[in-house]
Amino acid sequence: MLFFKRIYVSLFTKQASKGKNSMIKKFILLLVVCLLSVVSKAQTEHLKFAGVPLTGTIAEFQRQLLAKGFKQDMINKFEIEQLDGKLAPEGKRMYRGKYVNQKAKIKVFFDSKTKLVFKAQAYFTKLDENSAQIKLEYFKSLLASKYGAANMKEHDQSKELPGFLLTTGEGQIYGYVTKNSIFYSTYIQYTDSINEENHRHRMLNDL
Repeated sequence: MLFFKRIYVSLFTKQASKGKNSMIKKFILLLVVCLLSVVSKAQTEHLKFAGVPLTGTIAEFQRQLLAKGFKQDMINKFEIEQLDGKLAPEGKRMYRGKYVNQKAKIKVFFDSKTKLVFKAQAYFTKLDENSAQIKLEYFKSLLASKYGAANMKEHDQSKELPGFLLTTGEGQIYGYVTKNSIFYSTYIQYTDSINEENHRHRMLNDL
């Protein structure tokens, strides 16, 4: 009787050990699946501009901008001169509206063949030097609060033309000041990592 009892205990112990190992394997498998899910999600999310994801065709993106109150804009003479005397070329589209409750001009960039949007700018023109830098610092502060100051670094072109670069999991936000012969301008530029890389890859394939 003692012999059979020992055999039963031995079998039960082995079964329990197998059950424990099985549970560990299931836990590890579940953990791997969760990690892959997080990575996959991070690779498919897009940077948002004015609350609109930088993805889809320019027609789809435009519909969302117009729904938020933006208007498609014609390029004025001052901007035509900056574009070497041409209207916005294929791959760019102009709008106007409010960016963070301030009147701004908007420029959206899209791939000329796939029509997929990959970059957008909000910019403010005809400013003096002080106003341009104050506006840049204002948006810099807001973006640091939203995405974290640790993800931001200085990206000055010069002391007169300051800038910053903010890197997120979905892309980059570049704030900078420019100057022409008379005025200063402040730009806040959003670039989506996935679609910008797709655009760049297509351009390289055309070489």
